[in-house]
Amino acid sequence: MICIRKISAIMEMKAKALMSKNFLIMMLFSIGYGYLMKTIIGEVSTYALSMAVLFNIAMALYVTALLLAEEKEKNTLRVLMTSSVRGIEYFLGTVFPIFIEVEIINVILALLLGVTMSPYVLMIYVLMTFLATLSCTMIGMIFGIFAKNQMNTSSIITPAIIILMLIPMFSELLPFMKVISECLFTGIVMNVINKLSYANISVSLIQWCILSSECIITLLLFLILYKRNGFEA
Repeated sequence: MICIRKISAIMEMKAKALMSKNFLIMMLFSIGYGYLMKTIIGEVSTYALSMAVLFNIAMALYVTALLLAEEKEKNTLRVLMTSSVRGIEYFLGTVFPIFIEVEIINVILALLLGVTMSPYVLMIYVLMTFLATLSCTMIGMIFGIFAKNQMNTSSIITPAIIILMLIPMFSELLPFMKVISECLFTGIVMNVINKLSYANISVSLIQWCILSSECIITLLLFLILYKRNGFEA
């Protein structure tokens, strides 16, 4: 059985960590990036929004990995182990605070860049970016499991973030990158946001399946590694 008390305790711990100066600056940097894109393009642009959202989701990956590495350094994770915190409980407690922060920033980015959406489009926009954020947090926690410390985390996570961002960005220039981009959650998010309008957002069944399956795969992989590395009794 999942223990709500343990999940709440982890959520509180993560929320406090996210409110620290360093992590808050990293997440708010996405808003600055969005404003920069707006300044460069000089008009309402879904392309600018897609780039800013992509950057924000990538920051979620970076922050999640650093949080886990920090907990390992401070032996906080060992304390959680002695409390018999299961992988799924740690996952839920970690994801909720990050998801809330990421989605708030995603909505702020849409307002900042002047991209208006109907309630239906906004709902699909939030759901799609939620699934992408979920995959990112899972990848971040997987990297965090193997990272020795926060410094090491930065060096191993940066190439992954660059790959996840660059492939969608250059997908229109290189055909083989377009094929890869269509199979990545970052590529789907960028492509869909690029084409959205106030009353219309088009996410195909295949795209929903890819987004969902990548969430499931990364979650299962994290749970397996969490247990194999001795973090679950």
